[in-house]
Amino acid sequence: MQRVAILLAGGGGARLWPASTPAHPKQFLALHGGASLLAKTAERVAPAVHEICVVTPSGYAEAVAREVPRARVIVEPSARNTFAAVALAVADVLHQSPEAIIGIYPSDHVVTDAVAFGDVVAKAYDVAAALDVIATIGIEPTGPHTGFGYLELRAGLADGSPQGAALDIAAFREKPSPQQAQAYVLAGNTLWNSGMFFARATTLWRELAACNPDAGPALAALREACARTPRTADDEAALAAAFAALPHTSLDYAVMEKTAHIVALVGRFGWSDLGAWDAVAELLPRDDHGNASRHPAVFHDAHDNLVYCDRELEVALVGCHGLIVALVDRKLLVASKASAQEVRAVADAFAGSRGAPRGKDA
Repeated sequence: MQRVAILLAGGGGARLWPASTPAHPKQFLALHGGASLLAKTAERVAPAVHEICVVTPSGYAEAVAREVPRARVIVEPSARNTFAAVALAVADVLHQSPEAIIGIYPSDHVVTDAVAFGDVVAKAYDVAAALDVIATIGIEPTGPHTGFGYLELRAGLADGSPQGAALDIAAFREKPSPQQAQAYVLAGNTLWNSGMFFARATTLWRELAACNPDAGPALAALREACARTPRTADDEAALAAAFAALPHTSLDYAVMEKTAHIVALVGRFGWSDLGAWDAVAELLPRDDHGNASRHPAVFHDAHDNLVYCDRELEVALVGCHGLIVALVDRKLLVASKASAQEVRAVADAFAGSRGAPRGKDA
């Protein structure tokens, strides 16, 4: 069966302002090595699939084509969040390869063990091919993180549970409070939601419709529009209208939290969603006091700080603890690590003041 990777590249990555902006969002940044996060994602999934598709807004289509020249670019007619983006991609794949097995991947995450990643992805495609279910990859929590959703398993995780074993999911849990996150970790039966999903194209399309009956007419119109090739101007208008009629919501909320046909595979491959500056700090070299810096910096009576500059500057932190200092393209952020998830509010404020277009946040 044809194995297809769908990379979601519409996010704005607003929590990484000022490095990530509407004009140059997170997926196009080289935050972990020389290539962009998008290019590294494509390189990472390539050995497991026959085709790579990237779903992205029209404003990013040229950049996607440059970063991943081998990919087929599927352009979103408007910004509608991940439910609509995935529906568009699945409708397109169903027209091209009705028997395909689909893998959905965020395009802006980091994986440090590509071999282990490839092993569990291959098993996820196998599970999706063999069973009439959606398979997702969950990450074992390393602490009570409030920035991730959690997968609650029906049974606890045994020590050394084999990577790639399919486990029943009891519930998806939203990003929790600190107290809830602590309880989830202590319970021993939860995984972080990685945002990666695998299913037969037909299975995923069925679940998109079954979990969202009100979206049935728009989904039907979208699939009909995707089946018309070559498309006329009227066909493109019909596709855009069907897409705009889909719910403006996430795939997690619209499908994964509702479906009963889902299993989890445990992934152990050095994963980070790079969702905020505190996650970036974990990837950079740190001194004995937990200070991280992209370029050389001086830290005096300081610990657990991050300095991120887009060029070499003389930067010093004195008597500072738990700070983020990010200077990119003459834009400066100073924030506490404890407030790293709140940086999005700053990005929204600047984007609103300029009337700039915003992508979906990752």
